[in-house]
Amino acid sequence: MWLELFGGDTYKISNPEKHNKSFDEYVHSIKIEKSSKFYNIIKTEKMQVNSRHKRTINNCPMLDKVAFCEDGYPDVVESRDKRFYMGVRFHPESLYLKDENMNNIFKSFIDICKI
Repeated sequence: MWLELFGGDTYKISNPEKHNKSFDEYVHSIKIEKSSKFYNIIKTEKMQVNSRHKRTINNCPMLDKVAFCEDGYPDVVESRDKRFYMGVRFHPESLYLKDENMNNIFKSFIDICKI
């Protein structure tokens, strides 16, 4: 797993039935830290996401956890040292046609690549 390259690890979540459901529907909300790069892309402190995962991040010493679901699991990590280095525990590629927030993630990445 890519997280291990950064000294991180994962663990199995206690309620996978809630987080392993949908490809193209919302499953739960996440709360986003206002000081994060991700917040600067989304421009909101709370958004709905899909989910199809049975594991979550335990440790990630080189990345900051910046958004969390209601259960306290981190859903977004990012590097403060890079312009655009983020990991999300949801699937924006499945929701970009119906959710501008998801589309903004891709647009932001493309804009950074142009620099």
